[in-house]
Amino acid sequence: MARMIRALRSLLPVLAVPALPLAAQAERATIAHDHVRQVQASSTAATEFEGRPMFEPRHLVDDRGWSAWGSRPDDRDGAWVRLEFDSVQYVDEVRFVAGHNRDHTFYKACGRPARIRFSAGDQSQVVDFKDLYEQSARFDPPLVGGALTVTIESVHGTSKHGGVCMSAITLAGPADPRAAVPGLTQRIRAGVGELADDLRFSRGKAALLAIGAPAMPELVDALDPRNPALTARAAEVLGALGDVRAVRHLDPLARHHDPAIADAARWALGALGSAPHFDLVVQWYEQSFGPRRDRAFDALARSGDARALDIVLAELIDGTAARQRAAEANLGRFGADAVAALEPMLSSTVIRERAAALRALGSVDHPQARELLLSGLLDARSEIRAAAVHGMARRGDGDAHDRIKARWDSRYVDEREAVARALGRFGQPDDLEILELLTSDGSMSVRIAAAESLGQLGRPALKTLRLLARQGPDGATARAAAEALLRLDGRTDIDIALGLLASRHREVRSLAGDAIAAEGTAGHRALVAAVAGDDDALRGPAGTELRRVGVRVLPDLLVASEQAPEAALPELLSLMAEFADPMATPFATRVAARATDLAVRSAAVKAVAACGGPEAAPALLAALDDPAVEVRRTAAAAVGEMKLYRAAGKLVALLDDADAGVQRAAVRALGQIRQRAALATLVDRYEQTVADYHGADLRQDLVVAIGRIGGRDSLRVLVDATSDPDLKVRLAAVEALR
Repeated sequence: MARMIRALRSLLPVLAVPALPLAAQAERATIAHDHVRQVQASSTAATEFEGRPMFEPRHLVDDRGWSAWGSRPDDRDGAWVRLEFDSVQYVDEVRFVAGHNRDHTFYKACGRPARIRFSAGDQSQVVDFKDLYEQSARFDPPLVGGALTVTIESVHGTSKHGGVCMSAITLAGPADPRAAVPGLTQRIRAGVGELADDLRFSRGKAALLAIGAPAMPELVDALDPRNPALTARAAEVLGALGDVRAVRHLDPLARHHDPAIADAARWALGALGSAPHFDLVVQWYEQSFGPRRDRAFDALARSGDARALDIVLAELIDGTAARQRAAEANLGRFGADAVAALEPMLSSTVIRERAAALRALGSVDHPQARELLLSGLLDARSEIRAAAVHGMARRGDGDAHDRIKARWDSRYVDEREAVARALGRFGQPDDLEILELLTSDGSMSVRIAAAESLGQLGRPALKTLRLLARQGPDGATARAAAEALLRLDGRTDIDIALGLLASRHREVRSLAGDAIAAEGTAGHRALVAAVAGDDDALRGPAGTELRRVGVRVLPDLLVASEQAPEAALPELLSLMAEFADPMATPFATRVAARATDLAVRSAAVKAVAACGGPEAAPALLAALDDPAVEVRRTAAAAVGEMKLYRAAGKLVALLDDADAGVQRAAVRALGQIRQRAALATLVDRYEQTVADYHGADLRQDLVVAIGRIGGRDSLRVLVDATSDPDLKVRLAAVEALR
């Protein structure tokens, strides 16, 4: 075999990769294949050699130079293979052998990559390759993520055996990612800082998990029992990162007296698969109940320790929903042992046991697991077929895509839901039309699954997701679409989130508002711009979110208000009134004097009264003479609340206003400022209303005002009012006499 490979290499040109300086070579390291948890592919060629499949995806990382992965002959341009890692990896070089290097015949019978798109996280780079044997691609900065997707966009050669083939892929990355990725240290520190914030720790956790192992030193430094909340959160992130070097730092915390710290450390140690701590995690599981037991079990399931397999299988069948999900997702960590344990369950007469076993097999990267799942797709029961669909999709088995897709219109809800979720895992843009149809399914569970899967298609589904989030058939489906939109690129797009504020569903508006506010200053300014903008649909929801943020947005609000259209001023002034800060009084005063719309002037008067300050009194006195009834009424109420004694003369004059509402507001205001000089006028007005036998509401206000002012004349009026024909007036008089 070695002679054959040497002969083949002598016949083929070799790509010349420039030698790196010794210092640069020392700064880079090969990423061991042990870090590749699973390999998925768009398809697998059916070619066999001596009865064994030749082109399994896992062959790329089996450390055997003569094995290869190959797609079906009809799967060329667009074929892909995805390497899923056990933790975030930094990849700055990919080396591979194009085609199949078993011998020259096989090499020529397989397509070889001509253009490849390498993708990880929200990054991607396209590289063109000549038709050479050994290939290499370099990336600066590195591609960072929990998986690397290799999409072959064009192919050299023919495709008799495989549409496109690759052999012996090797990955490398920087030994010190901090030096290779600009600003990484600052991002780590910012993430740890957010862990300490009760409102933003979820955002900080997500950011640190996306960074991976380079965040470990700062997280270890954050393990300070004097700050229990931060310590527990840092310990949890350390466990999720998967770096076993964290074990020695977590060990002292596993028996800490604070339950939050101890539980977080135990979960992390279990997730890291620390064998010396296995008994401790089991003890935690056995002695806990409810959510704590769920969490302890999750640690056991993540450990991959063979000693935990019986516990995991038991909970897979009879555990809570949370434990069943954890078992299903993590049985793959037990490898071939899991297949051996699950296979007998497929013969069970209990349908849910067979279904659970099939769903769990999806996490096991083993050829036998695939064969068992394929047989499940042919079962007569929809529950079993749905479970097999789920398992095949979890494996990312491209060969099963078409047969799964063909069942999208099954008459069984569980099967349609499974297909909807599976199409999202495959992530093929060609499935967009079917997923759009499934968002109109008669079952809500299918609609939600389809909406979530549309998010996994990425940008091609953007238009559909926006429409679904704003006008979806129900709140749950719309929220699922909104959640997919908000994580479309792995981070919140403020413009997209702003658009969701116009949704007809309250759930979506609330979700979008929270996402925008979580962006800090940038999000607050975006909300201010929405309130001060031309879109009427956004103004109210954006204002609601700003009320939750509070007065710290007022400076930006005032700047935006200067250029805002008149239609936006009522909402802007309402916000200023709620913030009640004198900083807003000059602006509100100018609007009260100059605005042409009476609703705007009325809102401005309310803002002036709420914000106060030396400019408030003159503005409110002027508003008592406003030509609009609504403004005069608002101003009268405001001067009463502020007890503005200088307004007494104008308030007395307003007792003769043509509008009854203005009269009542003036009466109430005179009572609030306890203006004794106005008592005689109020008494005369009360006696007039009694003589006319009209205006019971006005008489009630007059009685209350006279009672507040007090004095000998007021006592006589109050006693007379206890015999008033109207019950409201009599009750007001009795209350005033107390």
